[in-house]
Amino acid sequence: MKIWNKIKNWRQPRLYWKNIFKYYADQFSFQKSSVKIIKPGQEKSVLVLCPHIDDDVIGLGGTLYQYRQLGVPVTVIYFTTENERRKKEGESIRDFLGYKETKFYDFQPEQLSHYPDISALLESFLKKNSFDVIYTPFHLDRHKDHIALALHLAKALERIPELNAEIRCYEVWSPLFPNQIVDISDVVEFKRKGILICQSQMESVNYVDLALSLNRYRGITSTREKQMAYAEAFYSCTPYAYLKLLKIENPEK
Repeated sequence: MKIWNKIKNWRQPRLYWKNIFKYYADQFSFQKSSVKIIKPGQEKSVLVLCPHIDDDVIGLGGTLYQYRQLGVPVTVIYFTTENERRKKEGESIRDFLGYKETKFYDFQPEQLSHYPDISALLESFLKKNSFDVIYTPFHLDRHKDHIALALHLAKALERIPELNAEIRCYEVWSPLFPNQIVDISDVVEFKRKGILICQSQMESVNYVDLALSLNRYRGITSTREKQMAYAEAFYSCTPYAYLKLLKIENPEK
């Protein structure tokens, strides 16, 4: 049974403890080895999928700033805009991080699971454009829009078996189990500035503390090879492995 047949009737994406346990059991092999330290720059083109305007700078702002320094073209898709103030913040992030292309969509926040056309949109876009790496929210992140977008990507990937991009899942609300780490110690202040662009969101949550506290933790704990002041963590896999992982995680009807 295909992924979407399992989830199309969901009223709202949810996390299930049994699925989380299965995930960690499935990733046991990674627990036996060190997390790989990667350096941005090998990629020729990058796509970042963001449920909201700010997920990019919170989840991987340091990595994105390194892409800017190295001249790697980055395309970002924001699936919710919400209002003109947030759109202007997104445009400021675009200018600050030097994105090659930025797309703004007006899907309703907290409702991404109710828009099946998002999967079709992604499928069409990925067929027309080539990317070495696709960044997406992790499917166990503690936000229903993040879960929904991860599932929309899975549906799109099912229809593009020839796609040869690396999938990198990033963390925002919930720590993931990483197999890749990027040292952002030298650019952490630029990440801070990127997050501070989103003043509309800083009014309710201190996202600087949220993100940089996690980055500090990652820098200290993620690898024995090198101590870092700050790091961003990712779960990397092939499209096939991504589909396999989500098929394991999604409950039957």
